[in-house]
Amino acid sequence: MRVLAVAPSGPAAQAGLTAGDVVVAVDGEGVPRTEDLAATIAKRSIDKTVRLLVCRKGEFRDVMVALQTSPGPLRASGPTDAVTSGTP
Repeated sequence: MRVLAVAPSGPAAQAGLTAGDVVVAVDGEGVPRTEDLAATIAKRSIDKTVRLLVCRKGEFRDVMVALQTSPGPLRASGPTDAVTSGTP
């Protein structure tokens, strides 16, 4: 699931995510589609920290992101190129 954009002052940017990163898993749970990422994150509580497995330029890394209320829609693409609503 490729990240299309990151809010400059949001928690994803603060954690080091950038546009073009590919999110592979959340807390060890695979997220092959945008819908999977949104559903997996929606199960977590606001103000909790999640571990994302991210691939950037062929290298995998863990990124810790503190969840907050989303200011807008999730902007990402996956195999279905779907964009989902703004869940945290």
